Amino acid sequence: MQRDLWGKPKKEGVDRWERGLKRYDAESFPDRLRRLRLVARAETSPVGYILSYPNTKFLFDDAKNCFIFGQFAACILVCQSLLEHHLKEVYRISGKDNVTRFGFKRLTQRVLADGILPDFLAQKLDDLRKKRNPLVHTEHDMLGSHMHRALALNITPEELLEQEATDAFLLTFEILNRRPFP
Repeated sequence: MQRDLWGKPKKEGVDRWERGLKRYDAESFPDRLRRLRLVARAETSPVGYILSYPNTKFLFDDAKNCFIFGQFAACILVCQSLLEHHLKEVYRISGKDNVTRFGFKRLTQRVLADGILPDFLAQKLDDLRKKRNPLVHTEHDMLGSHMHRALALNITPEELLEQEATDAFLLTFEILNRRPFP
């Protein structure tokens, strides 16, 4: 039997941390299940190229877990990182190592110019960069830009972040399922 600081026997049972976690699990279960089902639908398509590049398997698993468990800002960041690794690896394999030193904006422009991705996907990639920027760069007004976008769409900031994470996650699937060379 465990004792407290005064030597008295500790009460057995559930502490407030366990109660809080159980309450969170119960409250968030429907949303997590909905997102898991979305992941399962997306995973029915082959993700053939994802496992062939360094780091992408780990980043993909992290992005999936962040999305399912509602860590939306982290999901956006991990999806962007995964896509950057993937696209730079496409250039590395094709012998264009200089492109692997590009930042994400310039990489997106190069991907479009070289026909690696069609216009609409390159635009979505640039949109992802713009949603990611306020999360990682201090000169961006994250709260202001996020709040303005949420107000313009007449949704809560939380709903906007979930929507953006969903877009990032589905874009990641779409790009990873494409042949990496034009």
